Amino acid sequence: MAKSVLASIDTITENYGEPMFYNSSFLNFIEPHIKWILSRSDTYTLTPSGMDKVIYRGDLHGYILSNNVNFAPYLAVATRLTGLTNSNQFDKTVDNVYVPSEQCMNQLLNQFQISNVIKL
Repeated sequence: MAKSVLASIDTITENYGEPMFYNSSFLNFIEPHIKWILSRSDTYTLTPSGMDKVIYRGDLHGYILSNNVNFAPYLAVATRLTGLTNSNQFDKTVDNVYVPSEQCMNQLLNQFQISNVIKL
């Protein structure tokens, strides 16, 4: 039986990526882009099985890691794309998990940074 990766908090804290991806201003910035992100062909769509939903209940991070998707910097965004407000809400009600690509996130980060420069 596979075990949850909830204990891999070290992985999150060591590799959480660009802090800007967790900034509330950035998360607000991406909100109008949700449909665009979901429609991109490079957005990962994972469909958890019934057993995955049991094994990884409350552990969205562990479920995504078990699928070998590099997403560490984007957990907050993946949580939002999946329709959750907290990654601990991963349970039997989640039909699909969406993880943005690195290219997509870098593009949004660049737009965010440019928009902040223009506001100055």
